[in-house]
Amino acid sequence: MTTSTTPPEDTSTPIELSVLKQLRQLMPARVLSYSEALQRAELQAGRLLSLHRITGPAVPSEIVTELPRISVRQRTNLPASGSAHWDGGSWVITLNSSEFDLRQRFSLMHEFKHVLDHPTRHLIQGDRLSKLTAEQMAEKGADYFAACVLMPKTWVK
Repeated sequence: MTTSTTPPEDTSTPIELSVLKQLRQLMPARVLSYSEALQRAELQAGRLLSLHRITGPAVPSEIVTELPRISVRQRTNLPASGSAHWDGGSWVITLNSSEFDLRQRFSLMHEFKHVLDHPTRHLIQGDRLSKLTAEQMAEKGADYFAACVLMPKTWVK
């Protein structure tokens, strides 16, 4: 679940050029089919790991929690596993602390994908072949991204 107002353009310094910006640049500014969106999510996951020089398990949460302009909070008894929103100065990812740690790491990566997709979310328009709505595609894409970060194919094989 993601809610937000429109954040300003990325004005990060070149050193911070940011992981966020680099990952966002992997998404074309056009409507993608569902399968293309999943391929791009996997590409972004691989790039996230590579930017942090992570070549094997376990993936630390710090690859997201220590990024500039991202704040992670934990709250008990949320109605969902997590959420993300822009608070006017940074992205706030809220995780349900009532859930076990592994689930929270998955939710962190899931919500980070929503942050990544924010500028291009209007390009997710659903897919007649898969019969998914735009919202379902965004949720499944975020799940796929989280799985690709935490369990890349090459590690699982």
